[in-house]
Amino acid sequence: MNNKSWNLYLISIVLSTILILAMLNWAIDPFNIFDSKILKKDYQLNERFCKIRYLNSKHSLYNGYIFGSSRVAATPPDLLEKYLPGHKFYNMTVAGCTQYDNLMFLKYFIEKEFNISTLYLQVDIPDVHGFNPLAINQYVRHHPDLTKESILAFYSEFLTSLPLKNFLGKMSLNHSKQPSIKNMRYDIENSGRWYIDHANQLIKNNPEYYISLESSFHEKYKTRNQAGKHLKENINALKEIKKLAQQHKIDLIVFVPPYHHLMMDSFNQHSYIQYLSELSEITDFWDFSSYHPITFNNYYYYSQSYFTPALVKLMLARIFNDTSVEIPHDFGVKVNKNNIVSHLQYKNEEIALRDIKKLESIAAYKTN
Repeated sequence: MNNKSWNLYLISIVLSTILILAMLNWAIDPFNIFDSKILKKDYQLNERFCKIRYLNSKHSLYNGYIFGSSRVAATPPDLLEKYLPGHKFYNMTVAGCTQYDNLMFLKYFIEKEFNISTLYLQVDIPDVHGFNPLAINQYVRHHPDLTKESILAFYSEFLTSLPLKNFLGKMSLNHSKQPSIKNMRYDIENSGRWYIDHANQLIKNNPEYYISLESSFHEKYKTRNQAGKHLKENINALKEIKKLAQQHKIDLIVFVPPYHHLMMDSFNQHSYIQYLSELSEITDFWDFSSYHPITFNNYYYYSQSYFTPALVKLMLARIFNDTSVEIPHDFGVKVNKNNIVSHLQYKNEEIALRDIKKLESIAAYKTN
């Protein structure tokens, strides 16, 4: 085989490989970029892209938005609409969300003249450990309309990548007939939230059995993380979000969620306290993060990371002063510049007491 024939052979092999890879990516569609729908169940779709694609044509249906990480995914928009008549909310929850993402979304919505009356904004303490994900993982890539990159380059990248884990995960999910408490159903073209149908059914029928299955409930003695390195970036983004909300007459409801007590155990005390302190300088907010009997009650959680709609009902009842819902009097605190010092003093005491109890438990465990 002469050099010319060899070169043509190599070129044909490369082009054939690219074509086969593109066909696989389109057919399997591991991040739901191409909307091929050959495999109906999504393993790990790119929510940032899919939600903007949907809202670009359907934003006129909504005038309120829920912003936050996957922890806010269980918030049903109709619960907010119950307290805010005349609103139609869309849940913009995205995995690994930081205030970078929230600011990106808000700027884009304003630029495209989306109608926004109210923004229900979650401030997530793990923000301090990240800001801009830099598109390392394809499932966190923003829609090119937000980043101003070439749509052709964006699609080309997803057509020619080889996300083997996501290929196998999506194919396995679609061919398995066994329900799992981990499988999520994404409601992109309606509420924006996701559902864990099998987990919801188990929690309804036999919550004790569900709790026994969820391994994260049974971890012991978590150590606290190192101090976060991205607090400043997130605080600056929150300042800009607040400024944009004021300029465009958007009602802003800010809250820190009720973390499971075992997740609270991982928080670096200094970063946690500093984030709350600096947040109070920007805006009033509701703080539900606490070592509280509710956050020790596994019934209100899917796992350490995610709370259920049952807990969302209590949060919203507190925020909107709904006396028809029975809520512990000390669940949720409205924080502002006037009470932040006493609030943080209580937080520090709460953490110190929790750490003492953990040490006592570890000592008793080692003794036995």
